[in-house]
Amino acid sequence: MGTKIQINSLKALERLIGGDSEIEIEIRKSIVTEFSKSHLKSIIADIDKIIGEIAIKEFSGCFGKITRNNTWTGEHFEISDEIKRVIKGQISPIVNKKLSEAINEVVIDVKYIDELVKYYVDKSFEDRVNQKVAEKINKIWK
Repeated sequence: MGTKIQINSLKALERLIGGDSEIEIEIRKSIVTEFSKSHLKSIIADIDKIIGEIAIKEFSGCFGKITRNNTWTGEHFEISDEIKRVIKGQISPIVNKKLSEAINEVVIDVKYIDELVKYYVDKSFEDRVNQKVAEKINKIWK
């Protein structure tokens, strides 16, 4: 933490910052920095607030509107129907494509399972028929 120098006299300040020595240059920088912190910071905050209000006023109508309600937030931004349509128009084809791909994968899996079931049912039926035929032949030959 640096040393703080407080000057209460205008003459003392003029004498202090009148030359070009290194310490005088540092004191000038310190004075400018402190002035900036205390005065320009509030001006910049005011400008930032004004720009924000102008941006909300000018652009909120393009994309939606700010509405006030009784919730703890006090206000919220409601997207316009036109922007919703644009977003839906952009997203819907992507979602539909992904859903179609997923459905196709499921259909392929179901077809494969169906073929396996048919094969094993047919195989089982064929095995049982062959077993019954073999039993009948064995009875005849005995």
